[in-house]
Amino acid sequence: MYNPKIGIGNKYFNNSRDNLTINNKNSAILSLKLFLLLAIFFVSLSLISAAEINFIRAENSSGFSQGEALIAKLSGNFIDKPTSNNVFFYRGHVRIPMVYEISEMNDDFYIYALLIGKSQGNYSLALENVRYMTGAQESEEDIVKNFTINENISDFSIEPGFVINDTDFSIEVQNLQNNQITINIDTSDNLLVQDSVNVNSGEIKEISFQLKNQEKSFSEQIKLSSEKTSYTIPIFITSNLTSGEEINNSGTTNGGTNNSGTTNGETTPGSEPGTSFKFEPGIVRVSMATDSKSKRIIYIMNTGETEIKDMVFFVPLTLSPYVTITSSKNIKVNSSEKVEITIESDTEEKLVEGEISAESENFTSDFKLILNFTKDYTPPEDEQGKEVVIVTTCVQLKGTVCTENYKCSGETADTKDGVCCIQPATCQEVKKSSTGKIIGWLLVVFVVLLLFWFFKRYKKVKPQIKFPK
Repeated sequence: MYNPKIGIGNKYFNNSRDNLTINNKNSAILSLKLFLLLAIFFVSLSLISAAEINFIRAENSSGFSQGEALIAKLSGNFIDKPTSNNVFFYRGHVRIPMVYEISEMNDDFYIYALLIGKSQGNYSLALENVRYMTGAQESEEDIVKNFTINENISDFSIEPGFVINDTDFSIEVQNLQNNQITINIDTSDNLLVQDSVNVNSGEIKEISFQLKNQEKSFSEQIKLSSEKTSYTIPIFITSNLTSGEEINNSGTTNGGTNNSGTTNGETTPGSEPGTSFKFEPGIVRVSMATDSKSKRIIYIMNTGETEIKDMVFFVPLTLSPYVTITSSKNIKVNSSEKVEITIESDTEEKLVEGEISAESENFTSDFKLILNFTKDYTPPEDEQGKEVVIVTTCVQLKGTVCTENYKCSGETADTKDGVCCIQPATCQEVKKSSTGKIIGWLLVVFVVLLLFWFFKRYKKVKPQIKFPK
């Protein structure tokens, strides 16, 4: 006999089993979703925590022009603080020398490198042998950022690529083009600077920035741009340094050194009043083949009110095996003297740099020399076949290259862009002398008189006619 309760019970029982199956499936799907969410969370956490290198530039690109300055920001949770000993550059898989600086600010690290002299190709910036956190894990894997250098030539280069300072500072720019360029300057109201600057071909010029408030700390980005090249430069101004100290770009505290790594001149106690001189340019970069010899000429200018006497040069240990300095010991007021730098490169590829200083009457000034010894190096066209290369431009000596039909009224100097007329001398027009015209007319008169004399003499002599006998 049919028992409806049993049927109903079986029906209920069967529904319960189906519901149990459905619930089990839902639980499995929920667990899978939870697992995926946790996995995504931990992966995201590891990506966020991992150290990385990002280029700082107006356009989001890893392609650079030849001669451009590379600026990068290194972020991450570092166990070991990165130093210059951990930064390496490669072309392909081959390590190469590079002029660069690294410094720390606000738990991040900033790197800038000068790509001058580097040809078209694939490169990479690597941070090696540094421990850092990747999520909850400790890692020592190399941090690598690839970039390329294309066939284009940058309009201009800059140095430094970032500024960490407590007072006024300057940024050095060099025109890499064959024509004059205009560099536009965009900054905040915290800094006083001109809107733009014109730079001649090959000229190195300093752009000076003044702080509106010397006691205010701030950070910002300065933009320097021309028609084809643009830089975004991080600036960090701190007001908590002790008096007389200044931070340079290597992150160390150092007295008397400006943000570009060179000093404009330093007076020590007991120096002669009015004594002052400086090198032009303040930074000299030389790329040359290994096991070779070359010379560079720069100038040292007497910018003071007294004659410089018994000047002595000092070459640091890093440069002394390769560099010899030759120059006059005395410089008259409002004069400049050549400084001849003789360089003999090493047999191996290497990058060396240092600051060469001069001292007189307890006044000191220096310039930075950067040497890049590269195997099979090919110099630029304007340097090929030249043993001596003049680095200083006429503009740096605050002089003028006299044009045709003009002559300098005083002291001159051979510079990169021609014979330079040094101030206070000026280019004066060469007036054509009338002496030449007088001599010319006298010659004409003499020739006319000579012809007249011959003609008259010939006319007086009558031909004799002989008749046959």
